[in-house]
Amino acid sequence: MTTRRPPHPPARCLALLNRLSRYIDNDLTPQQRRVIQAHCRDCARCKRVIAGLQRTVSLYRRAGPLTAMPERIRARARARIARLLDGRP
Repeated sequence: MTTRRPPHPPARCLALLNRLSRYIDNDLTPQQRRVIQAHCRDCARCKRVIAGLQRTVSLYRRAGPLTAMPERIRARARARIARLLDGRP
């Protein structure tokens, strides 16, 4: 029995991922933000990725000034993002 993997994200999703950091930091034009928000209304995968990153950034900011995010946390965040992009919880 083989495990079926969800399809890879479409090119539109991958293009959006390149702007996520700027989106979360509110560093895009209003038009660019609307494009991402409209995409997320139709794309549950990207909506989950953005929500997860927003939670991560919020928690990190509430933790106060830190010199650097520990490597184990960065690795967990990267793994979580990869799972979300693959459509896995």
